Amino acid sequence: MRSIWQRNFHFVLSLCVAISGCDDHEGANADADAGASGGASATGGVSSGGTNAGGAAATGGGGGSSGGSAGTGGGAGADSGSVGSLDSVWSELTVMAVVDPRDHGAVGDGITNDQAALEAAIAALPDAGGILYLPEGATFRKMNLLAFTKHHVKWWAPNGQATIKQDVLGQRRHQSLLCRQTNGCGFFGLKLESDATARYDALEDNQIAADHGSLVEVVGCEIDGSAAAGIFLYGSTEHYIEGNYIHHTWADHIHHTDGARASWVWENHIFNELPSKGDDGVACVTYDPANPRCGDMEWWKNIILHSDWGRGYSVIGGDDISIHDNWAVGVAGAGIIVASEPSYTSSASSRIDIRNNAVTQCGHTIGHPGILISGLNPAAGPLDQIALRDNVSTNNDNGDYRAEGSYTNLTNENLRTTTDALPGPIPTQAGVSMADTLVLRTRDTSHVAAELRIGLYRIHVRRAPDGSGFEQRFEYVVKGAASEIDAFVAARSAAGDYFSRKDVVGATSYALVLTRSPITVPSSLSAVSFRELRAGDRDGTLAALWVTIDSGQY
Repeated sequence: MRSIWQRNFHFVLSLCVAISGCDDHEGANADADAGASGGASATGGVSSGGTNAGGAAATGGGGGSSGGSAGTGGGAGADSGSVGSLDSVWSELTVMAVVDPRDHGAVGDGITNDQAALEAAIAALPDAGGILYLPEGATFRKMNLLAFTKHHVKWWAPNGQATIKQDVLGQRRHQSLLCRQTNGCGFFGLKLESDATARYDALEDNQIAADHGSLVEVVGCEIDGSAAAGIFLYGSTEHYIEGNYIHHTWADHIHHTDGARASWVWENHIFNELPSKGDDGVACVTYDPANPRCGDMEWWKNIILHSDWGRGYSVIGGDDISIHDNWAVGVAGAGIIVASEPSYTSSASSRIDIRNNAVTQCGHTIGHPGILISGLNPAAGPLDQIALRDNVSTNNDNGDYRAEGSYTNLTNENLRTTTDALPGPIPTQAGVSMADTLVLRTRDTSHVAAELRIGLYRIHVRRAPDGSGFEQRFEYVVKGAASEIDAFVAARSAAGDYFSRKDVVGATSYALVLTRSPITVPSSLSAVSFRELRAGDRDGTLAALWVTIDSGQY
């Protein structure tokens, strides 16, 4: 069960969709202590350093196929050596720099314009990037576009402890935090507010935007208002959009376009109402059939709670997209739509897999059924290879399913249309939760030397429990022959590192280890990518390993 952080809501985890992810299993000791000291002043300027050994290591890839049998193993102990604890493998942060905008002139009172100080803080980070740490209780006001080109910058406000207040004052192109052609741009735990009272439509009008970059992480953020979209991914690649709460935007909530590729969107909550209306919940849109399509995506375990405009999960010109285990409740148009639209000259779509979703109370404003397949743009050609299976669509204003226009190879198996087929109680705002960001976990491994990145899945950073600085540890996920994995685990345990679990799938063994410092993985072992873990979760072979890693219950 996901560890939730509370702000101006009474958050209750009462959803029927499994929201994975608690923080460390060590729980109330180390990480709770870190939270208690989170408001301590940073030590000024660049408070901890490190060198960069090259560009981001991409982890790549979309979801795998479903079906198959579960793997065995998990939780096995080391045969010899001294096994460290989760808390003992933290060490002083050395691989990433940390800056506090207050050390560069920011006031953080929500009234003073801190734009220049935020920009100065980013400039103070080394070329290798690092962490822009937002201290507890601060509200940093900015009044113009903040675009940056420095690579590997992580904005971090653990569990919503600080706010970025983006005042546009009715002006276009003034809102966004914009990663422009960067690698390793990340946002963890921020609350972002906007004073927008009308919809704008430029790249710079979105709250968080990535412009033709790579490795974008948006985790555990609350986006409250936006002149355009909440998260806008423009021609960028490799996105991890996890556990955010996006509401009261004037346009889409999570939007991919201009050939954006390789995107994983999971466990986000979305809500909108008048006057902001909103628009599509999670969208992949390609304007003009001649343009490269967005695609190679997996959207799962997201919850759309209400909107007054737009559709829910929208593929308007995309390919190779898996949409599964989501809720769409009270959406203005279709809860799920795959379409080509003549009004926007949008592209057709192909290889779209839609399964195990729940759609209800949709179509109340736009005349759509709960699920709509619509190939109405003759210039785009037919929609192709659209597979629907085991979805529930019920109690929608204009019917539960419709297919129209031009399409080929469309299948719709086991669609259930009765309310009792819903997988559980209908989610409400009382159940909104976000990913726990008390520990920053980044997949950007560029902060360590290249030879130490093999098998390095994520770098962890937390505030030291005594508030004196920051600490690090390293999450390695590797695979190989059973004897090689056992030898690796024994060696790491003898070194005092923490061995979490071992899994066996056929002739291959997998190990999850947390270390105090970056390590060299034996050449007999290989890394396990995010793409491989997602495929293993979906076919069952690595489901337990995925849950352990995603939940932080090591």
